[in-house]
Amino acid sequence: MSEHEAFVACNCFRDGLASQPPIDRAELDYDRFGQIKPIGLYGMDDTEDEALWQWWGSKACAHEGMREICLTWWAERSGIGVIKHSLDTGRCPALAEVLERGSRFDTAVVIAEPELAASALTELQAVLDHAGGDSERHLLDAGYGFLELHDLLSASFRTGNPMVGFYNGSGLGFSD
Repeated sequence: MSEHEAFVACNCFRDGLASQPPIDRAELDYDRFGQIKPIGLYGMDDTEDEALWQWWGSKACAHEGMREICLTWWAERSGIGVIKHSLDTGRCPALAEVLERGSRFDTAVVIAEPELAASALTELQAVLDHAGGDSERHLLDAGYGFLELHDLLSASFRTGNPMVGFYNGSGLGFSD
């Protein structure tokens, strides 16, 4: 089954928390998604080094694929509740932009740069604070994906890496 997924890359390599890669560290760089890649290549999809793939996918750090978070996420506007009202009245422009960017893609795209993620997270939290009560209940009332969106935005803000979306039915799409 193919699904839309989103992730935020971890900072383990940058912070010195990753294990030793099978190639010289000086031969590694970051792609536009904040992920490790060999210098001169667009991303990990372009390498044929099996040991490097194994390291990146499961041995580099505590995060699978060196991703702080990776989960299924649908960018749908809220159908009910306090978040719908805030989106409908224009009180959350950054959150609306994240939802718009995430609503349609078939290859990997940056859905939110860290600054946009921080703004959207602030708006979302302000809506929840204004509504009072149990914020998780409000996120659930908002519809599928808002708990996940909160976690993704938080990870982007915390790491300084972008929130990236991809459709797993067409490969990662990192070769554009």
